Amino acid sequence: MTGRFNFVELADFVSGRREQGSKREENLMGELERRRFLSQVAALGLGGVLVPALAWAQGSGVTPSGDRLETMPPGQLPSFAAKASPKVQESYRYAAANGGTLKYIPCFCGCENVGHRDNADCYIKERLRDGRITYTSHAAG
Repeated sequence: MTGRFNFVELADFVSGRREQGSKREENLMGELERRRFLSQVAALGLGGVLVPALAWAQGSGVTPSGDRLETMPPGQLPSFAAKASPKVQESYRYAAANGGTLKYIPCFCGCENVGHRDNADCYIKERLRDGRITYTSHAAG
């Protein structure tokens, strides 16, 4: 059998159970390198696509402008706010409880350049149907 190799042949070759120094060894070595290369390419490709997608699905990630995102259950602050000063923590609590009010307050930090429409966008990226809130680190400092 020439050309294609099965997994058992490759395993035998790697473990040393196949004779070495033959044309067959050269072919097996080439096949092993090709498979190793393809598996690495697949892993990198999937990692580049799946890791950000999974992070987004789990409610964490980073916006294009570099702000961190964390989705939290009602009543809990994201880590970047929980580690901040008491004033910042209170601001995030206010934003969670009064998002409708903040929609009428413009922001003056220049964040409209990153897509923010109002002050609420500096704190909250999204409110989910189940009550969880996706916070943005933009206002955490």
